[in-house]
Amino acid sequence: MSEVRSQILSIQVLRAIAATLVVVGHILSRLGHIYGNNSFMLFFDSIYSCGVDLFFVISGFIMIMISKDKQYSNKEALSFIKKRFIRIYPIYWIATAGLVFLLLVQFQLNQDSSVLERIGNWQFLLKSFLLIPVVDPAGNYFPILQVGWTLIFEIFFYILFFVSLFFTKSYFSRLVFLSVIIFSLVLLQISLQEYSLVLLSYYGSTIVGEFLLGCLIAFIVNKNGTCTISTGIVITSIGALFLILSGFLPEDYHSSHLGEVRFIKWGIPAAILLYGALSLEALTPRSSWLVLLGDSSYSLYLFHTAIILPVTAEVFNLMNLYETLGLAVTAVVFLIICILGSLLIHKLLELPLTRALYRVLLK
Repeated sequence: MSEVRSQILSIQVLRAIAATLVVVGHILSRLGHIYGNNSFMLFFDSIYSCGVDLFFVISGFIMIMISKDKQYSNKEALSFIKKRFIRIYPIYWIATAGLVFLLLVQFQLNQDSSVLERIGNWQFLLKSFLLIPVVDPAGNYFPILQVGWTLIFEIFFYILFFVSLFFTKSYFSRLVFLSVIIFSLVLLQISLQEYSLVLLSYYGSTIVGEFLLGCLIAFIVNKNGTCTISTGIVITSIGALFLILSGFLPEDYHSSHLGEVRFIKWGIPAAILLYGALSLEALTPRSSWLVLLGDSSYSLYLFHTAIILPVTAEVFNLMNLYETLGLAVTAVVFLIICILGSLLIHKLLELPLTRALYRVLLK
């Protein structure tokens, strides 16, 4: 989701794992309505969203790493935020526009009034495209492209980090500045919770603290370096184990995507996993397919749910392939199609578009 230097191969692998978790979760959720849910599907449904928390922690880490101990000029700070916006918005707009087109087609075919409620509300659409905190017509805290809720947090954190560049000279002072702002918003949200304010429901969510965890990991690495490979394997295993064990928590601990429990349940284990994985950089092969998937993880994250899955599902339905192939084969085929489709989109659309916009807007 955030721009990551390709030489940090372990980060790319984590991004690939995070995106794949989310995609598999969405595939199984969709297939559960067709085949019914088995125990594995129900368990996976309770943990796959932790991929998002891993993305957030990585974003915080990267922001500190690319800025380090540097005083930004106004021009450099503006260049920073332009790069972030170029990475996030254009490809997101294309994915969202593709989804809106599919919904228009669906409405024309089925005359589904619920579809019209979503695409016919211009305020909802505008906020969705701009990644402004929004509530959909059903009362859920999702933009029209539902995975966009995570990008609302990404953009908010980038703006906070952008502001911090004008007031801080070191990564430690930036960490302190961001901590004060984020903790203040969380406390404000808690104190005004009864008023159900949309902006505070997002910006005052404890999930924003996961970016701080990433910043903290970057501070530790900058200060002390990574741990040894053997220790890193242990720490990585502990982080992964905590994420897996979260699926066995009682129902009360499976909070909403903006819930307070999430920071502890997934945010802290994701930070532990990140710290351990950074020490395994030497073990990560440069030609790894996971690194390639990490490069295309943003396209995979956006387009699998906006276009690839809906179109693939409709083709399977028209060709009566669900019954022919069965659950396991269908899930694997869906995943392969999503990955291959995202690789093509990344290479043919995301990369050329991003590079072109860099050349035009960062002169």
